[in-house]
Amino acid sequence: MKKSYILPKNPEQLIRECLELSSKSWVDQLDCSVSCARQKTNLTIEEVLKIALEDKRTMWSFIYRKGWLRDEIDHWEVSCRTTSGKIDYFLWICIDLAVGNAIIEKYKLKPY
Repeated sequence: MKKSYILPKNPEQLIRECLELSSKSWVDQLDCSVSCARQKTNLTIEEVLKIALEDKRTMWSFIYRKGWLRDEIDHWEVSCRTTSGKIDYFLWICIDLAVGNAIIEKYKLKPY
């Protein structure tokens, strides 16, 4: 199994499908004028997704994550980071292995 995949140039449909099928998802932000660590944000997932889709420099990822905490299982992590504003936003989506494998096949994702 490959460990990471490249998302399509326009990933909106794939991201929305992953959100719908996710076991867990959340957003946070990085505002270096406040902290060097990511913090909770008041923005919703939909608001961060909108920012990410409009930001041409958004970095998208589709990565296999091995569960290392007692209650965490192996999963696919679909995520992004925006970079064009004063504040960077992050969207995290966790999907089960079988769901992720089906997404990889459906969208014919290429290994990174």
